[in-house]
Order: sequence, then C-alpha cells, then structure tokens
Amino acid sequence: MKKKYKVTYDRESCIGAASCTIFSNKFKMAKDGKADFIGSKEEDEEFFVLEIDEHEFKEILESARSCPVNVIHIYDLETNKKII
Repeated sequence: MKKKYKVTYDRESCIGAASCTIFSNKFKMAKDGKADFIGSKEEDEEFFVLEIDEHEFKEILESARSCPVNVIHIYDLETNKKII
C-alpha cells in the first residue's frame, strides 16, 4: 500500500516567486502572477487541497521547501502530522 499525503496550498498568500514550478509540474504560473496548483480542488476561497502518494511526494516537498512565503504544506494522512 502506497503512503498518502495531503498537500494544501494557500494561493491568496502566494507572492509569485515561481520557485515551486521548478521542482514540480503540479505548479504552473498563471496570468495573475500567482501559481496554480494543477489537479487540486478548491476547499475554501483561494485555498487548494490535493491528495498525493509517495511517488509525487519528493517533488512537491521540494516545491514546498522552496516557497519563500511558506504557503505549501504537506501532511502525512496516516498520522495527520504536518511534514512541512
């Protein structure tokens, strides 16, 4: 069984640094200068969520670590603990 993670993205607080797009194709820059989180669902206004497995974990972890305003977070769904 593959390990599952929940990724959250606060688009409203994004400053458009674009570092997240370097590490993962799940993030693409939009015309408004902020990143879109491809495949995610809008859970609240400008707050997006996506469930991923271990296959996508490393690249999204690097995107989250590269974000200068810390708007990408990853949670372990098994323990519900925040990884970043």
